[in-house]
Amino acid sequence: MSINLRAYPSGTDQRFTLLILTAGAQAWIVGGWYSTFLPYSFLRQNESYAALSFSACIFILAYIAYLTHPALTIRLEQLKQMNAEHLLHIKQLIDHLATTVGCTQPIVMISSNFNRQSAKVFGTRNRKYLKIDAGLVIVYARAPEKFAAIILHELEHIKNRDIFKGYYARCLFWTSLIIVLPMIIYRGMSFALKFVEFYPGIMVHFNAGNYVWFMEWHVLNIPPFLFNVAPFVFIQTVLLVEYCAILRSREHYADWGASTQGAKAALINMFESGNRFKNKKKFTLFRNHPDAMARADFVHNPGRRAFEISGLDAFLNAYIFYTLMEIALLMADLIPSKTGSRLSDLAAGGIAQNSFLLAAPILLAAMVYATLNWSRMIQKFSAGEWLRQASWSSTLKRFIYLCWASSLGVFAGELFWPERIIGNPDLDDLKDSIFDALVFLPGIIISAYFVFITTRFGIARSEGKKPPRSLFIIGHVVGWLGSNIGLSMGMGFKEDQDVDAVFMSWGIPFVRAMALGMLEAVVAILLMLLLLKLLLRKRHKVSPEAIAPAWLILESGNDGIQDVT
Repeated sequence: MSINLRAYPSGTDQRFTLLILTAGAQAWIVGGWYSTFLPYSFLRQNESYAALSFSACIFILAYIAYLTHPALTIRLEQLKQMNAEHLLHIKQLIDHLATTVGCTQPIVMISSNFNRQSAKVFGTRNRKYLKIDAGLVIVYARAPEKFAAIILHELEHIKNRDIFKGYYARCLFWTSLIIVLPMIIYRGMSFALKFVEFYPGIMVHFNAGNYVWFMEWHVLNIPPFLFNVAPFVFIQTVLLVEYCAILRSREHYADWGASTQGAKAALINMFESGNRFKNKKKFTLFRNHPDAMARADFVHNPGRRAFEISGLDAFLNAYIFYTLMEIALLMADLIPSKTGSRLSDLAAGGIAQNSFLLAAPILLAAMVYATLNWSRMIQKFSAGEWLRQASWSSTLKRFIYLCWASSLGVFAGELFWPERIIGNPDLDDLKDSIFDALVFLPGIIISAYFVFITTRFGIARSEGKKPPRSLFIIGHVVGWLGSNIGLSMGMGFKEDQDVDAVFMSWGIPFVRAMALGMLEAVVAILLMLLLLKLLLRKRHKVSPEAIAPAWLILESGNDGIQDVT
């Protein structure tokens, strides 16, 4: 028996969600910058339309590129459909393995490359292709168990829907890069040209021996150049990290899936033999393929590796959530400038208000999507700690580490927000930015804490073969309530006079409103825990001797694959 990794969202799904949200946030920001080149009379009434249209164009262009990849792959690699009679038994074996895995039977294509012994899947929707190198046909004759293991791995990609995630992520990354690169070059060159224009006069001071003034000039003028390109370079780097993480994660889950079909021994043998001829690289952040020993370790210990949540995961989740919140706040700032302080006037506000009403639900959906992804990550971490039967001290250390990484993500979202640093901020501005981030930070940490506790409380009472949906849903609700408590605390610490004035205009002191809101959230969390206990009353409490609840257990196949070859 082994842990069922599909009980929780895979690392591939989580990172793909982050990639989509990050690409959308970047497109929205860059769309706002590109819209400054539009006529002012048009822009003044269509801020939201410009950013929304630009974001939609990036996703549509990436999807069009994704749809064209099968034809391009077949043409560039000169693939031909496998129709030869002497290869018919290979096609029959592949169809049999596809039935065993439970995926769509692919159209088998073969290349004339005898130097490679690999395979890959590609395609769109229900038309999936499996490419086999000619060298792999030789492997079938010499080592059929190795051939079957490779094919099972590729078929698991089809079952896990990795083709869309991998190829669309690639298209989205390159589309975003092509779109954002002109903005980086434009903003960088605008400062570089000014630098070249003034540099002869600067050299006069240098030649005159005024070295202190020369150094001070560089210290004062180089940071604005970096501030103008840093936000776009940083968010594109985040996209690259997420894209590479998707590719690595999907290989691990395909290996695990193939191992559950009986290919474990063959896969480990290939990984261990292949690792002897490769130098192990320590820096794997930008690698699009995991090294052989990491893949072997995942197959050996899938439960431990799949439930691990790294500091990078926490950093990226917090960063993109904070960036989306900044976009939402930027959109909210448009309301007073267009309609005054009455939200009821939006319906009669004309084109600008209609564009806001169109963009607001999309932004809200993106923030909900990011919140759910954050909650799922913490639930997965909590389940992993429970399965590991770790001591509370070691669990607390790992939880603090995730909170620390999340804090860095929030600060990164604040410091690399273009609206914040485009005006060449000084130390006071950076200090204000840190305090702004501190308002949001308690919401992230307290939300994570309550989701963690709720999952630990529920998973020990969730015996049964069906996954407890009530545990997942209530975990999301508790996370949202916890974030409200944290945000109330953060706003109370900041003591914003504008916020106080708004609450006083409603006739409620802010401190009293904050305290009542926190008390209501705490009571609601307690009620959610009581509801969870009632919903799980038909399930037995998991025995201390049990590895995990039945819905987390997967019956493994044999280590050999002679039965399918």
